[in-house]
Amino acid sequence: MDEDPNHSSFFGHLIEDLPFTDEEDTGEQEDAANLDELFEEWGLPKTTMGSCGMGNGVGRSIRVDGSSRDRGKGKEKVVEVAHKRKVGRPKKRSYNTRSGGESSRPVQEEKFSSESDDSDDPNYDGFVDSDYELEEEDDEILFERNVDGNVDRVPEFDEMGYEGHISDEFQSAHESDSDGEDVGPFKVKGKKRFSDWLEFNEKTDMKNPRFALGMIFPNSKVFKHAVRKHAVLTKKELMFPRSTKHKVLVKCKTSPDCPFWLYASSPSNDNPTLQIRTFRPNHTCSSIKKRVNHCHAPFLAEEYKDCFMADAKWSREGIQNVVNRDFGMEIGYQLCYRAKNKAIKKAQGSIEDQYNLLEAYAHELKKKNQGSSVWIHTELEGEIIRFKRIYICLAPLREGWIVGCRHIIGLDGCHLKCFHKGRLLSAVGIDGNNGIYPISWAIVEGETRATWNWFLTFLREDLQLWNSHHYVFISDKQKGLEQVIKNLFPNAEHRHCVRHLHNNFKGDGHTGLQLKQRLWAVARATTINEYTKTMGEMAAASGSTYNWCMDRPAKHWSRSHFGWMFKCDILLNNHSESFNKTLLEARKKPIIPCLEDIRIACMVRLTNRRNSAAKWRCKVGPRIEKLLKKNASWANQYRALESSEWRFEIQGRGVACESGVISQHSVQLDTMSCTCRRYDLCGLPCSHAIAAIYSKGWSPDDYVAEWYTKKKYMQAYQVMLNPIAGVSEWEPIERKIAPPLYRRQLRRPKKNKAKGLGETTPPSGTEKLPRSFYSRVSCGTCNQKGHNARSCARRNKVNENVGMEQENVQEQVPQQNHIQAEAPNEGPQEYEAPLPHEESNFEDADPRYSQTSSMPNLDNHIINENENENVNLNVNIDTT
Repeated sequence: MDEDPNHSSFFGHLIEDLPFTDEEDTGEQEDAANLDELFEEWGLPKTTMGSCGMGNGVGRSIRVDGSSRDRGKGKEKVVEVAHKRKVGRPKKRSYNTRSGGESSRPVQEEKFSSESDDSDDPNYDGFVDSDYELEEEDDEILFERNVDGNVDRVPEFDEMGYEGHISDEFQSAHESDSDGEDVGPFKVKGKKRFSDWLEFNEKTDMKNPRFALGMIFPNSKVFKHAVRKHAVLTKKELMFPRSTKHKVLVKCKTSPDCPFWLYASSPSNDNPTLQIRTFRPNHTCSSIKKRVNHCHAPFLAEEYKDCFMADAKWSREGIQNVVNRDFGMEIGYQLCYRAKNKAIKKAQGSIEDQYNLLEAYAHELKKKNQGSSVWIHTELEGEIIRFKRIYICLAPLREGWIVGCRHIIGLDGCHLKCFHKGRLLSAVGIDGNNGIYPISWAIVEGETRATWNWFLTFLREDLQLWNSHHYVFISDKQKGLEQVIKNLFPNAEHRHCVRHLHNNFKGDGHTGLQLKQRLWAVARATTINEYTKTMGEMAAASGSTYNWCMDRPAKHWSRSHFGWMFKCDILLNNHSESFNKTLLEARKKPIIPCLEDIRIACMVRLTNRRNSAAKWRCKVGPRIEKLLKKNASWANQYRALESSEWRFEIQGRGVACESGVISQHSVQLDTMSCTCRRYDLCGLPCSHAIAAIYSKGWSPDDYVAEWYTKKKYMQAYQVMLNPIAGVSEWEPIERKIAPPLYRRQLRRPKKNKAKGLGETTPPSGTEKLPRSFYSRVSCGTCNQKGHNARSCARRNKVNENVGMEQENVQEQVPQQNHIQAEAPNEGPQEYEAPLPHEESNFEDADPRYSQTSSMPNLDNHIINENENENVNLNVNIDTT
């Protein structure tokens, strides 16, 4: 028989578990009779062979148990037409599961009664599928049966913060580790689940802390900080009558009758976790208007630590405005300063930790920048290793200075303004654009001859300055530095900063604009004849000034005595002063942040200068180009007469002699020299040389010294400082180093430099200058300047003599009233502390500062712990 693809099955419940065979039924008549009997037994109308669809070419087998099997379109359907056995739950909803792609053909032989349902009726509702038939109660039963954990707490609710706000932080209680352990409130099959109490997340819940009975906190510190934050936000005076690591009790003291009560404790002494055991949240008191006691410096430092770190110059007014905006409280300026200092101190770590990390920091520097020199100088006091000095010279900076900078080194020292005072010594070079180029730096206990000798000894070894003929040092006239340079670099040229020389010049009483101009004229003289002439003018102006200048050798401060091979004619140590100024903020920090700021500044400077040099439009740097334009502006005053290809005679209206002869100079371009010696000293064409260059139609930037070219500049900055890892990645070194001894002075330490006379400018809008701007204070007793009558030594000496005479007179007067003399003094007795002697030294008063030190032995860099207590330790960390 052919299969009809449009034939449909009988109605009934689908039975998935009824067994049937695939055997063909041969007795169709017998089967039909059996089917009629079954229909009669069940009270259904009888059917015939045609009603069963057998006459239509569709094969159908009907079993004795009342089920039939259709074979249509290659699949079988088992339909229950018998007992209508209920499967699942009582019928509430029914669905017509016929596919929209199949068409059904109604039974033509015989019609069913009106009580029976026709499968072809569009309103037919008799086919029920138990897999889709669910009630609300059944849904809850299945949820409880198949879902573990608390059904009232869904993970999505925790992730959304219980208020529909999606949180970026995944709570650890809802995460599972790689081992499949149960770490959340929902049970993993076969594992024991944790508690379902609320857990306090410090990162997300600390913004607005809320408490609930049974809430769990990581430790007592987090719990108390949450209580303080809650007290500040609600403006309630909460107190801790009992506060330990395992038990914390919180009460409200705003009102004595307030019933607020919060108690948390840990399950055991080994577990730091705290859980709220008692909680009475209601308050009967009102909020206070003044500042809450918990809004103190530690609380503000913890609350705004990120803001303090982001802006180190956050003003006091800004802190007060932010606290008033966030908490509605007014705080004083002292509280702002204390909170800021605590936040900075907490971020930078303790002082002991800073010095204990010094060796690890030195090891990291040498590891990342191979060839660098890092020396730590310590003292041994019993079993304590105490820090004294540290020297750093990074290999990239050293190599860049050797190949790309002129051989001139500026030496200077500046004060450190952190807790442990000291001095920062530095050696700074000059690049091809007349910019600063740091070479090395050191932190020492003071600026003395011994410290300068220690610093320059390592500098000589790093730069290999064994032959000092071709090197120049420029510095202030520091104590002992001149002798140290003479000993270590006997053939080097040592220049003194003329600005500091002028300060000493004024301090010795040589004041006035005329003498200042005479002094600078002598310093700027480039030839011996010009020097002699200016010194004669100074002698005519003041004989004492002339003698003062003659006492100081001209080779230290006058260009007329400088060597020409260095190609640098600077008179000021401004590049060292500029380097110190860039480190103003670093000098206020502890030792490791200070050294890190210096290293980072050098690293960034190398990159910025290297990138900027690639954009130069000229063969020389911007500063050099500006100087050439300045000299070229004077070249039109001269006329060049060519003698040979490279030699010229320059005539012009320059400085005329007394005889009236026109000034003239001889210029030789191939050797870069001129009789005025300006070209020889600095390596840049003077106005005379530029006049000769213009006469040939050439460019002045082609006749500069090699040190000013772009090639040399790039050689100096092509080196790169490698970055280093953070503190957590440093190789740990167990040896501890104690911080240096320091006694804090009274009053607030000074952070601004004390400027001398003439260094300050009056404020804008001032009509009359104060006397302090143009005159020094003078004494009315001795008529000398620099002190007043109150601090005059002459007056104090006279007062002492008068006091001694009065005491002698009182001893000679007999006592008139013995009873009064023997009566005790009932009033308060004043104590007058003895004044220190004027010539006494602070270091001499404290024996801790009287320890002597010797120079380090460069041949042996190991620690010798078998010598005496006052032994100097030189620690050099070598990665090899």
